[in-house]
Amino acid sequence: MSFIVIIPARLNSSRLPKKPLVNINGIPMIIHVMRNALNSCASKVIVATDHNSIAEVVKKFGGEVYITNNHHNSGTERIAEVVNYYKLSDNQIIINVQGDEPLVSATLINQIANTLPNEDYSMSTMAIPINDIQEIINKNVVKLIINKYNYAIYFTRTIKNSTLAKSIVLKHIGVYGYNVSFIKYYKNLYSPIEHIEHLEQLRVLWHGKKIYTLVINSPIPIISIDTLEDLEQIHFLIKNNKLIYKKFKN
Repeated sequence: MSFIVIIPARLNSSRLPKKPLVNINGIPMIIHVMRNALNSCASKVIVATDHNSIAEVVKKFGGEVYITNNHHNSGTERIAEVVNYYKLSDNQIIINVQGDEPLVSATLINQIANTLPNEDYSMSTMAIPINDIQEIINKNVVKLIINKYNYAIYFTRTIKNSTLAKSIVLKHIGVYGYNVSFIKYYKNLYSPIEHIEHLEQLRVLWHGKKIYTLVINSPIPIISIDTLEDLEQIHFLIKNNKLIYKKFKN
């Protein structure tokens, strides 16, 4: 399966300033994400960013980078600018690995790529079971509910009945698979619920398109870095040998 990984990485974040550049085991987070992608079966890996400071770091570590405008509402909109610049064919498969997902391994990237192409759905994503009730009530953790066919029903940050939810709610992982033609279609859509929840996936569901969800059981935690607490959790796991991070050379 031929696919390209594009990593959207926006500098500004209200919850964690300059998030893509935070240090994890001596290396900026965006480089961990990029190198995981480079270790996958991707034919090309591109970091799509809105800021020179991220672009300079990516280039320093030998990566390919494209600087987009800073007016995009989502990572997929940012990717739409990239696919237009590179003139990628409509049937080219794109894997979107969010720039704050340093624990999404090459194996997981390959797995999501293997869910495509598929005529039964427009897009695929990934989720893991939630074992900690604190994750359910944490508004920084994106949750989703799927139906019995593994299609997403809804994505949200807020769950009211946490006890009942534990049996049906999954933790969303910021990885998406789709082809270029769907990305072009997506960028011209609008959805009011997307702006209520601040979740780009809801634009797809609002327009009646299916999102297939690959549910995995990971031997290690998969932590999206949204807050300082998330970053501290990763450092704690590294310190206690729960995560194995190579110390890359510059």
